[in-house]
Amino acid sequence: MAETIIPRTDLPGATDAGVADYILLIMEDCCNEKNQQRFINGLKDVQKDSWSQFGKAYEHCTAHQQEQLLRDYAQDASHAKGLLARIRDRLAGKPFFYLLKEYTVEGYCTSEAGATQALAYLYIPGHYDPCTILAPDQHSWAIN
Repeated sequence: MAETIIPRTDLPGATDAGVADYILLIMEDCCNEKNQQRFINGLKDVQKDSWSQFGKAYEHCTAHQQEQLLRDYAQDASHAKGLLARIRDRLAGKPFFYLLKEYTVEGYCTSEAGATQALAYLYIPGHYDPCTILAPDQHSWAIN
């Protein structure tokens, strides 16, 4: 699912960056039980929806079908805003897609492949400049 969010192009994708392993590590070591359960239930729901919509498991769906499934989950997660959503998130845990996307992007941007190939990277950065103008086709900075 992380590869659906950050697919391989001319740059490495989520799979190349080891995002799945990162998500498992974060879920096991850093998340509370509510978010862990919410994530596991979300994975089960994706498989169930994949079977009901396409008659096959998520991993056997086409890229278009996988995108369609995750867009549905993204749309459901985007409706959760405001005070009631924050209370619900505190009591029941964050929505599945929110966790998936957050940890996918975090894992990708902090991986060696993501930080050095997908983001602009200076091993020894110069001075701090909070407002840097990017040149056309320039990647955003991993370290500034």
